[in-house]
Amino acid sequence: MPRSLVSFLSRATAAAAVASLAACGSPAKVDTGPKVDTGPKGPQPEDITLAYDAVELPGTYFVPEGLDRPGLLLVRPKKTTTIAKQRTAFAKAKPDFKVVEAEVLATLLWEAAGSEADDAKRLGMRQEARKALEDARATSPDAVDVVLLHNLACLAYVLGDEAGAAEALAAAVAQFPDDAGTTERRGYLAYYLVRAGKNAEALAAIDGVKPTPEAPEVAYAVAWTLWRAGRLDEGRAALLAAAKGWRSKSSLPALFRDVAIFAARTDASVDEIQALAAEIAKFNEKDLGGIGNATLKALNDIYPAFKFAGRFKDGNAVIDRMFEIKKDIAPVDVPRLRLNQAENAKKLGDPAALVGYVKQATAALDACGAACSAADRDETAKLIFNYARFANYLYGTALDERWYEAARDLYAAYLAMPDRADAAAVKGEADALEATHKAAPAGAGRHDKDAIRYVLEPYAAQVLSCYDRTLQATPTLEGALSLTLEVDVSGRVTGASSDPAAGDAGVAKVAACAIAKAKSWAFPMRTRPGTTRITATYALKPAAK
Repeated sequence: MPRSLVSFLSRATAAAAVASLAACGSPAKVDTGPKVDTGPKGPQPEDITLAYDAVELPGTYFVPEGLDRPGLLLVRPKKTTTIAKQRTAFAKAKPDFKVVEAEVLATLLWEAAGSEADDAKRLGMRQEARKALEDARATSPDAVDVVLLHNLACLAYVLGDEAGAAEALAAAVAQFPDDAGTTERRGYLAYYLVRAGKNAEALAAIDGVKPTPEAPEVAYAVAWTLWRAGRLDEGRAALLAAAKGWRSKSSLPALFRDVAIFAARTDASVDEIQALAAEIAKFNEKDLGGIGNATLKALNDIYPAFKFAGRFKDGNAVIDRMFEIKKDIAPVDVPRLRLNQAENAKKLGDPAALVGYVKQATAALDACGAACSAADRDETAKLIFNYARFANYLYGTALDERWYEAARDLYAAYLAMPDRADAAAVKGEADALEATHKAAPAGAGRHDKDAIRYVLEPYAAQVLSCYDRTLQATPTLEGALSLTLEVDVSGRVTGASSDPAAGDAGVAKVAACAIAKAKSWAFPMRTRPGTTRITATYALKPAAK
């Protein structure tokens, strides 16, 4: 029996004994008629204040990695020539012809570098090609054309100079806005600017650009630019367009990472998540035996992102969608999926759902038969036992009947599993739970600091998600955030405030997001009337690179 209950019963017993002794020795009193009892009746209200030490939340500043550079525009000589002869032609060219001769030389050097095995020689050729273009740009500015600027950007990128690539693309877009390749250049320009943290410039670069599957690289750049600007719905739509038209299998891992990030951290609906997964699945459809299997795998691989974003309810919805897509999921995978849902239900403070998912997991384990190993069964049993103890602890402090019922059913589920060496000890815990339940005095349940800490901890992932989202626009943002919640006897958050107060920028913007999420947090019911005030503090700081 929890200490709080023991002390309560001890005080109640002592009070009864004192009353009995007083009754034996008291003289008879004259009956003056009925009196109105104005004293307090039942359990008295008790407001509780719980404050917790700061939890460190290392934020992640995400950087896109799905693109590299636009293709080089090849300019071939009218007559067959050599690199040596073209060097001479470039050196002797007059200003009006300097640009075209540089473009031809850069093309020859580029192609030769592509077949050169020696790293040093290959690097030297690319450096020479870039220098020829730069020299022509400097000596013949009036003759500069879009090809020179485009190829200069490509070479700068290949040589590791993204800033130089962005400068050349910006010049090409500004000087030749009506060129057929301008939209592509605007996309790559925005991509380089986003990678450099120049978000306002990136947004200007793609202003008016419509993302389409026909230009997936541009759509990808638009998606990231809009996310950095906080335009989340538009960003997701742009990423979906990019995924629909994606052509590069080598960059698929980067695209998949971004799909998971956008799905979990930009409030995508389950329908949007499934649509993104289906586009990714097309790359593996043949290898995995059909689009159903491939989509299932994509959703399964996206799912962990929901854990880190604190989207427990949506995580369960994603798993439900997996079962809808493919009803004959491999038996060995079903217990794992149901236990993931059980874990989410626990974090959501839903004891009935927790028990329901555990029962589904054990039934799936039975149906799995020999395909599920002894290790699988032991791991499942361990989780169920931990859930039972967790429910028991919450009941023992708050006296929430829902958690009593969950603990009772979870102990029963554990004891129903065969070959449990500790069955007798666990049966003892289950019996102790029943004894506590029978002896629990009315109105003694309260919110215990340690018990509430266990409930509060998983929700930090939601605060971190708010911080991550804000960090994309301000990558050096850090500071302390305190949330103060008022929780009623039903465990519902009835009020939420923050320090700093909610606002539109910086930590205040994180606070606004966190308050919105905290209003849906669930805590155990308490049987003693009153309000519980919970203050949780978070230390926000970008993760070390």
